[in-house]
Amino acid sequence: MLKTKESADKLDNLDFKGRQDFNETNRIFTQARIYVCTSSSEGFPNTFLQAWSNEIPVISTVDPSDVVKQNELGIICDSVEGLSEAIKQLLTDQEMYNKYSNNVSNYFKKAHDADFQYDRLMEYINKK
Repeated sequence: MLKTKESADKLDNLDFKGRQDFNETNRIFTQARIYVCTSSSEGFPNTFLQAWSNEIPVISTVDPSDVVKQNELGIICDSVEGLSEAIKQLLTDQEMYNKYSNNVSNYFKKAHDADFQYDRLMEYINKK
């Protein structure tokens, strides 16, 4: 992590936070409009779930199981130029942003929201 911090400190427009607990990370997400993931490879990023729980679309270089593309939860890119263009597009095209944000909200509730899943489980149990 020290090498990453040293590299980050050289950039004026980057604030390296280091490790944060869940609540602090979530507070940061609540202030964001988009989430950009630049990993070269990744399993399923927990940060996607944290972004989606706050109705934030993702722009990413990875798409685990094509979940982002299939559910239109953001934009997948394969280059720095693509990331830059996607960021500009999503921050300036309000209609596109609203579409992705609504898709994120619906997807997260259906697939990951604990209260929604609990209600579904109770419905299932009560039918038997």
